[in-house]
Amino acid sequence: MPVASRCVRKIAFLCVAAPLTVLAVRWAKVWTPAGVIPGLFEAVAFPLLLLAPFCWVSGAAFGSLCSLAPAGRLYLLESAGALAAGLAATFVVAGRWPAFPVLAVSGAAVCALALRMARRFEAAAAGVLCVMLALAAGRLDPAASRPGFGALRFTEQKEGRYGHLAVASLPGAKVLFFNGAAVVSFPDAAAEEEAMHWPLLAHGKPKSALVLGAAALPALAQALKHPVGAVELVEADAEAVDMIRRNLDGAALKALLDPRVKLVIADPREYLRSRSRAYDVILQSNAEPLNAAGNRFFTTEFFAEARRALAPRGVLALSLPSSENYLSPETAYVNASVFNSLTAVFASSCTIIPGSRMALLAGRDEVSLDPERLAARFAARRIKNTAVTPPAFPYYLMPERREAVARRLSGLRRVPANEDLRPIAYFHTWRVWLVKFVSPGHLLGLIAAAVTACWGLARLWGLRKSLLGSWESLAVFCLGFAGIGVEIALLLAFQAVSGALYWEMGLLLAAFMAGLGLGALIGNLKPFTPLWSARALRLLLAAMGLAALALARNLPGLAGMDPRVAERVFPVLLAFTGFLVGWSFPLACRTGSAADSPQAVYAADLWGSALGAFLTAAFLVPLGGMQESLLVAAAAVLPAALSGFRR
Repeated sequence: MPVASRCVRKIAFLCVAAPLTVLAVRWAKVWTPAGVIPGLFEAVAFPLLLLAPFCWVSGAAFGSLCSLAPAGRLYLLESAGALAAGLAATFVVAGRWPAFPVLAVSGAAVCALALRMARRFEAAAAGVLCVMLALAAGRLDPAASRPGFGALRFTEQKEGRYGHLAVASLPGAKVLFFNGAAVVSFPDAAAEEEAMHWPLLAHGKPKSALVLGAAALPALAQALKHPVGAVELVEADAEAVDMIRRNLDGAALKALLDPRVKLVIADPREYLRSRSRAYDVILQSNAEPLNAAGNRFFTTEFFAEARRALAPRGVLALSLPSSENYLSPETAYVNASVFNSLTAVFASSCTIIPGSRMALLAGRDEVSLDPERLAARFAARRIKNTAVTPPAFPYYLMPERREAVARRLSGLRRVPANEDLRPIAYFHTWRVWLVKFVSPGHLLGLIAAAVTACWGLARLWGLRKSLLGSWESLAVFCLGFAGIGVEIALLLAFQAVSGALYWEMGLLLAAFMAGLGLGALIGNLKPFTPLWSARALRLLLAAMGLAALALARNLPGLAGMDPRVAERVFPVLLAFTGFLVGWSFPLACRTGSAADSPQAVYAADLWGSALGAFLTAAFLVPLGGMQESLLVAAAAVLPAALSGFRR
């Protein structure tokens, strides 16, 4: 079969596989219970099984196309296409158009272009199938058909700029889901009373309150039972606010119309830093640190910002998943990490209230939870509750219960504080597994991760002669490893700064691909001699190492900058990283023995990137932190650079 025909067949497969892969990922949620975050096994197995076919054929298609056009030019065009896709995803698709039909229509367009290369039945059939998938999106895509989780059915859902939002109706209640995780159930009088009344009762005269997060919207009516003059609720996601507001009951809606309540659409941490007043009570309502976006509200840096925003005798409150009588190793670990972060900032003024959710309170001064004093404030404010009532205070606030939980958390050894650049809390599963096995599901996940790592290393070792047989391929492999490591560290650091990685991912990846394309363009414009190409590769290796070292040193400053400035600085840094990687490919393709096998150079780039991404995301960042990951990325380029100097 002619090479062009083989390429068209692979392109046709990719056009159909792209929307089907997205569909498979979305339907994979039926394998997990409603609102439960997938475990370690699902996190490892599902991406491998669902993404492997598309990724394998994508790499094979590039190898086939190298027989029809220069590899450097193909690399440039691939980068340009990824740049265009990233910009379109950020400024056109995100929050406006559903991804599945957009991919299907794009696939049909690519199939039409592929027919000009070779008139193959496969391309025509794939184009027709893509059109059919786009037309059937309302029935196939769970984001449109609202199937929910098992028997649970969504009444409303939307692919927003910050994530997938959905509301499910249950008998007597509604549940808001964010990216598949249950965020808040409402109305829930007991939970709403516990969230609001403990910090407000702990303060003698609360006049102002700052509430961070849309999850607290249903509970605002409870805050207004206290003599507060102003309640500000800050949330970055306006679509989440609107979705909750449309589903609130009468009392909660009435609270939103109260003149004391002010809704602010802004990043909570940035709003906290730029505050114009001090607050008596700050309530952080995020459920738990499930990812980098949520983790930034449970770190020492956030707690320090909150402390500066508190008025004298002010109180900061947050809560974490817990239980009345037992803390699993995983829950205890993440709660201990957050508690250590809180005590690192507030010293001895931290206190715990056990329950189905563990309430953590801290203040500029010591926080008193004397039941009699709180009961007196309760009576003076003429509060009427159903769950948090004075007769229950002695049990809720029993010193023995609170001290037992505090001892349980403080008794865990080697639990570091949770930081922006060392996000221990949402990587706690890996750390627990370094100590002991926790559950069969995690055991399967650990086995799957180990098998995947062993298979990849064995495969890489088996291909070492063909894949890394030349110094040029080794240089590209190391640059791919270091480049993806730097990219992941920058993406995580950016999310710690802004919390907006979901919709800005396309822009940030577009910046990386723009740098990649610019580097490939320069490499294609002026063909160096093999000697000068080898020297240029050594310079690129050295530049990557120095850049990683500089970023490791200056990352704390980058993580503390204004989010609006970060939106300009981080794309530039990603573009520079991509530039170094992109320039290396055309150089390597015309140097030494690598000139005869551009497919091997491309494979070395992909293998280095895959290994770097897996090790950085799964081990280096969780175990060491982002700065340490950058140091490893810098060290990764030294072998190729040193071996190159011996040539």
